[in-house]
Amino acid sequence: RLLGVGADNIVSSCNATVGLIGAMEILNSESWLIPSWTFAATGHAARSASSRVIFGDVNPVTWMLDPVGPESADGAVVTSPFGSKIKIGSEWNVFSSLVIDAAASIAAPPVISSEVNIPWVVVYSLHATKILGIGEGAILVFSTPELAQNFRAWTNFGFSGGGRDSLIRATNGKLSEVHGAIGRHRLAIWDNEKELWKKSRKSVHAAADDLGLNPSFSNDDWISPYWIVNFKSADEKKEAVKMLNAKGFDTRNWWQSGCHVMPAFTEIPILNSLDITIEIASTSLGLPFNKNIEAEVVSRIHAILSNVIN
Repeated sequence: RLLGVGADNIVSSCNATVGLIGAMEILNSESWLIPSWTFAATGHAARSASSRVIFGDVNPVTWMLDPVGPESADGAVVTSPFGSKIKIGSEWNVFSSLVIDAAASIAAPPVISSEVNIPWVVVYSLHATKILGIGEGAILVFSTPELAQNFRAWTNFGFSGGGRDSLIRATNGKLSEVHGAIGRHRLAIWDNEKELWKKSRKSVHAAADDLGLNPSFSNDDWISPYWIVNFKSADEKKEAVKMLNAKGFDTRNWWQSGCHVMPAFTEIPILNSLDITIEIASTSLGLPFNKNIEAEVVSRIHAILSNVIN
């Protein structure tokens, strides 16, 4: 009910990284175009699922992977940046399959056009740091019940239909009963939690909007577990980090400088220059945020950032 899809299209998993690996294996594209501007789990999952992975750049407005294909790769992995609500249209039909890494977007599901005619899957994380966090786990939504059933078998040793024969190459990637029980509790109190997240989101969006620091895709009516701001320059960002730290506020470069510069991924080929990824990494910053953030905390952070940019 929360995601507005049929039960036969949904499968749980032990975590989102395993979910991404299984999704790519089930969709079975020979090669994958992935963004460098994403969490490292996306890169690790692609490497585990395929020997042919390539990094692509993102759009400067949406911070999403640009649909460059099919000469680049057969399949594509799109990341929803920082819990944002993204739109997926027919432009993605140039690929044979599509994985949407919506790890932090379970409260802002992607809008997938009916014109998308390729197999797709959306992967949501239920990690403790996410909306509806249960400690660890994931939920996947597939474009067809058949794909969902194949993934369900993949998480359960390849078993399907009650049999004990391994029908496909698989693993043990099931959500534990304990985490499932926690998830049922979290869903039961979701209506109350949603209002807290909405209030907090509107508060930090308004503060950043006043300073002109909201990313271009930011919106006050979707729910995200992150407060991300984007400065006009790398120097301005460095000064903000310095001033915030001096006042006792920690910050995060959530995705560092992009996956392409991380030692684990340096051998992955790059499709284009990644200029936009490099620019966003140098100017974006994660600020303290949670569903119970106090107005006084937001006000103090606003004052510090105001001094920096003025």
